[in-house]
Amino acid sequence: MKTESISLTLFDFLGYFVPGALFVYVTLIVGSLLVHSGRIIWIIKPEVGELLPFFIVAYLSGHLLSFVSTLTIEIYASLRVGQPSGYLMGCNPSRRRTGLLGILGGIALWPVVVPHIFLRRTIGIESLVARPMSNPLAVALRARVSDRLSRYGLANTDVGEVFPLLHHLAVELAPAQDLRLARHIALSGFMRSTSLLAVVATWAGLILVLTGRTVTVVERWSSPFVFILAPWVLAYLSFLAFLKFNRRFAFETLMIFLATQVSLDRPIEPTQL
Repeated sequence: MKTESISLTLFDFLGYFVPGALFVYVTLIVGSLLVHSGRIIWIIKPEVGELLPFFIVAYLSGHLLSFVSTLTIEIYASLRVGQPSGYLMGCNPSRRRTGLLGILGGIALWPVVVPHIFLRRTIGIESLVARPMSNPLAVALRARVSDRLSRYGLANTDVGEVFPLLHHLAVELAPAQDLRLARHIALSGFMRSTSLLAVVATWAGLILVLTGRTVTVVERWSSPFVFILAPWVLAYLSFLAFLKFNRRFAFETLMIFLATQVSLDRPIEPTQL
């Protein structure tokens, strides 16, 4: 139990500190561009007395990134792709219409929205990243979830709204799987924060280009678009990775829930399927 506690704390720390440290580093790079006429000071050597403030600022920045990415990247994924617990079981509700706030959010997240719309219309990317589970598993899960929710007075409730309850039940009945689920949570949170950070970096690069600043990446070689294309690609790839780990977390949780319910209760009769 002690090892699990340390590991979970480590996942939590890395999920916040690493994105926060990247955010601080990107901020220093942009500041270097503004102060030093477009030349980047790549090597940052903080003094020993500056390490503690750096760790604190990075960790707090990671929490801020995680919170904002939940309100932006995660909400967009939910509106565009759907809740993983829903599409996995084949019972995802109809998508809600986006109002003015949603339109403004889509404009702010254009490094993610534009390639996603393009790939959705060309190769059907959503059918790849939001694949449902096999039909026999989905039918068995729907029966078990419906039975369990009826015991709590939550019949006819959307699966996505009660997924936290299913997660807690899975952890309660199979504590040995908690570390595996925590790993997926940490990775999905890391990729979500990284995607938002890359979106911010893309906006910063666009502003630098529009203001006519030269971005020096390697000595004697400059490219005005390197700070647009590189973070743009990173933003969308991180978004896809977030969808992957988020789906994996939901899939593992539902499988654990199904296995524990079958072991506790009597097996489902074929007529109930």
